[in-house]
Amino acid sequence: MSFMLIINNSEFISRYQLYIGEIKDVIKPELRNILVELSAINPENLIKENTFFTSENDARGFVWNLFLLKASGQPIGTFF
Repeated sequence: MSFMLIINNSEFISRYQLYIGEIKDVIKPELRNILVELSAINPENLIKENTFFTSENDARGFVWNLFLLKASGQPIGTFF
């Protein structure tokens, strides 16, 4: 029997800094300033109240996407 771990908006908000820390562990030091910018963003402003992710990997991927957008100079906003 398998089940899906759904990550709702409050769980995402509480884990947001953890996901940023995971990125910090694997990127070049010269890119860490991007993470400082992402850390300053209130995750409540990134997602809507009814947002959910189908897995923790999806939630992580969302934060990675934010990192890549910032690294490429693109703006980020509310997505879901």
